[in-house]
Amino acid sequence: MAVKTKAIFLICLLVGHEAARIREASRLELATRTAAKQMQADNGPAATEWQKANWACRWSTWNGGCIGPAGKNGAENGTETCVFRYLPLDNLPPWSSQGCRYSDAYMLEHDRNNYFQLQAKVLSEKAKKFSENCADASFANLKCVRRAKHMYRAMTFLSKAQDSKFVASMSQEQKTSEAAVFEEALGHMKVIVGPDAEYVMMLKDKMKARGGSVDGIHEIIQLLTNLLKGDAEQKESARAKIISMDSEKKELTPEEEAKQQEFMKNLEEKKDEMSDLLDNDLNDLDNEAEESAGALGQNVSSLVEQDSEWGRQKRDHTAVVVVKGIAFLIVMWLVVAAIVSVVLSALSILVMWSVVILVGCAAYDAGESRGGRISADGTLDCMVNIFKWPVNKGVEALKYVWDEFAPREFRD
Repeated sequence: MAVKTKAIFLICLLVGHEAARIREASRLELATRTAAKQMQADNGPAATEWQKANWACRWSTWNGGCIGPAGKNGAENGTETCVFRYLPLDNLPPWSSQGCRYSDAYMLEHDRNNYFQLQAKVLSEKAKKFSENCADASFANLKCVRRAKHMYRAMTFLSKAQDSKFVASMSQEQKTSEAAVFEEALGHMKVIVGPDAEYVMMLKDKMKARGGSVDGIHEIIQLLTNLLKGDAEQKESARAKIISMDSEKKELTPEEEAKQQEFMKNLEEKKDEMSDLLDNDLNDLDNEAEESAGALGQNVSSLVEQDSEWGRQKRDHTAVVVVKGIAFLIVMWLVVAAIVSVVLSALSILVMWSVVILVGCAAYDAGESRGGRISADGTLDCMVNIFKWPVNKGVEALKYVWDEFAPREFRD
């Protein structure tokens, strides 16, 4: 009798634990669905258009992934066209295809111009929502993480799209329109910068007036890194340099022009390598593949574990690092993009190069500090060396420093 009583007691404990586990998982699922509905409700026109465009992508349990319109290989269902690109608060397959979205590769090959305009508008809309709702909110807020990743993915696509051939195909009206969108997005994101926003805008305006060059883009990155990530002395120095900077148009000497053209030629030849680097190595601000695979592998046990105190602390800490890193990067990128889109269209590939440098060197510096802290000194040291190296070595060098020194927060 005693053995039976113990057995019944243990069974009751297990049943009770299982019931609690299921209730907790149900609560998490309901919270996710509720938050997702709220996010959809406050979507702007561009975000809604992007969402509707992705309705062409759907989850296929038979294929074990997302499928959509036929890919360039002519397959009946384009498994390369649509990819499972998970974002926080997405409803999960097989009950939902929300995470199925067009791949960057598809958008670059099919109507790139249309998707370029759409992603630029999505970036601006999400920047507005981010500045309104995330400037003072916890950066671990999943809505803020979702918005930040939306911006990062839009920025990455826009960077990949802006090669010289594509920019040459754009009309002046289109270029002016895109420049206005970037200006608008920067106007939203300057809230994140705080009191130094006026210096960010001053630098952008002066650089546009000067006309710019490869060295000018380098100078922008240096000044903004000191202004946004430096210590008190570095910040003050950056402010003084921006104030004293003139706005007169700068003309390159024939030697400087020739050197710049050679630089741009080499950079264009490395476009595919830089794109691959962003997708597969410098991807820890938004590791689509890993996070998407994790989302697909979620079960009740993992959901409950994620909602444990340890899981919440780890998730929140990682979210803070990622969202702050993305916000810093978006501000820097928008300044460069706003200038390139108006006065440096011939140097459009520099937009992607800037992303590679910013992500790679920030990761290098954070890894060197062994504490995940991004400083101005370490980041600038890396950038100075990268700008000095030949382009054909620079991409390889950035991959090396990322592999060796990626921040621990991104690896754990």
